[in-house]
Amino acid sequence: MAKISNKEILEIAKNEATDSDTLKYIWETSRSSKVRKAIAMNPNADATTLRAAARLYLEEVLENPAFEMLELFGDDSWINCISKIYASPTTWMIESRRFYRIDSRYESFAKAAIISPNCNSDVLCAAMEFLSVTALKRTFKHPITRDKAKRIMIKELEETPRCFTMEGLFKAYNAGLISEEELYFHVKAITIIGARSCRKSTYTKTFRTLLAKAETNTRGAGAALSAILLCSRSSCVSWVSYDIKKHHLTYVADAIISAKKIANKSKGKQIHPSIKQGLSWVEKSLAGIVVDVLWNPLSFEQRLRGIETFYNDVVKLGLADHEWGNSKETAHPMMINKEIAEELLRKPIEMKTFYAKNKCLGSWFHMQKSDAKFQIVEEVNEHLYKTKGIEHILYNEVNLQKIIRISPDVFFN
Repeated sequence: MAKISNKEILEIAKNEATDSDTLKYIWETSRSSKVRKAIAMNPNADATTLRAAARLYLEEVLENPAFEMLELFGDDSWINCISKIYASPTTWMIESRRFYRIDSRYESFAKAAIISPNCNSDVLCAAMEFLSVTALKRTFKHPITRDKAKRIMIKELEETPRCFTMEGLFKAYNAGLISEEELYFHVKAITIIGARSCRKSTYTKTFRTLLAKAETNTRGAGAALSAILLCSRSSCVSWVSYDIKKHHLTYVADAIISAKKIANKSKGKQIHPSIKQGLSWVEKSLAGIVVDVLWNPLSFEQRLRGIETFYNDVVKLGLADHEWGNSKETAHPMMINKEIAEELLRKPIEMKTFYAKNKCLGSWFHMQKSDAKFQIVEEVNEHLYKTKGIEHILYNEVNLQKIIRISPDVFFN
């Protein structure tokens, strides 16, 4: 007997006169996606075959004219559930507590909700949170479903309040539904400073993918990274802090600068305590990452040589006015010891001013002529007085309670 070609099998699968047993046999033996899709759309396919087909080709199953007949005359719970979800996904989502159940059937249920013509932003977000990225990729392969989901996400940007979560947005990005630039606009739209979180695996995968994209100058990748850092909880940032290298710091700096701008606009206004706390955390935590990358890994000898490099790098990042030595402003403060201060004495006055004003030398000093830190502070104070006036100097009075050591070279007024 001559072997039947794949083209002939496809014709048999499409033929509505083919009996259900033959269709079931072809489904179980063929691995052709075209053949299997044809069976999923054939009215003679039985409930068992359709249920198996729905895991890969749910769109075709729901388009099958026999599906409604199966619902009317069958007592299969799976068919009844799929039909109800397809008709009213919002009702099902509420009743099933947003799909959060461990049940192998629920992948098909969530996919049916996305495919439904009545799918909305609430349903789409809940389904994307529940489904794996692999399942979402399969679902969005269907052009009609993909286009509808993209329209829902575009409309979501125009609505307030917005229902998409970080988890849902990251999965939409990983599934290829939205681009890096679109992800940036979505994250920006839902930003609550220092408050967003999602599953660790989803967060780290997305962040590392964006880091790689940013290195190839992919449009929107860098902006998305900054927006994510601005709105992420500290626990999330800690998951990826070791992935951030020196050439990534511009994205960290952009997040810090944004937090500072928001904080400045909020001055004098009544804002929620959680927002104030979030702003403070973002500046402090992300500044700590900058120090961890540029300063903390250095040995003592490297720090002696690198004091100028740190200054130049921070100035390039636009963060020259951040208090790098203040533990309230920087998670891992950059502090200069006596030996490094002696090296700083040889540097230009602009560099000395930077380290003194940003509290890297400390907030109080021994008043001794031989102390390098005191010499730097005195020089900077005099420089500021001459160039900017008395209102800009580091100090304008001496508190004797701060003098903890008396020696022959102590200054007295």
